[in-house]
Amino acid sequence: MGFKTGMIEGTNIVRIDLVGAVTFDERIQAIHQVCTEHYKVQAKLKILIDARQVSKELTQSEQVILGTYAASREELKNASVAVLVVASQIVHSQAIQKSSELGHEIKLFHTESEALIWLNSK
Repeated sequence: MGFKTGMIEGTNIVRIDLVGAVTFDERIQAIHQVCTEHYKVQAKLKILIDARQVSKELTQSEQVILGTYAASREELKNASVAVLVVASQIVHSQAIQKSSELGHEIKLFHTESEALIWLNSK
């Protein structure tokens, strides 16, 4: 499995670690796992996605489908999402754009500390 989900200890932030050649299906599974295992009723989810070690790019259509799927999940309504990437990494802008259009507050970061400061301010 190319992903792992869990809570960041001492916070209300869900962490998703994506590593290696993470497939489209695995990314969908990661979203589903967050919705089923980490969602609390009437809670605004704060999610940190660490994509710095991802080596597989999604196609443009996969990006749109992924963003649409994430935004369609009621559990993720109004979620704040910080995505960690390295500066040289190709970012899945279509997934981010689609997810943002459908209600997520999503922002890219290059350092975990900046991402956590932003999420904690939400």
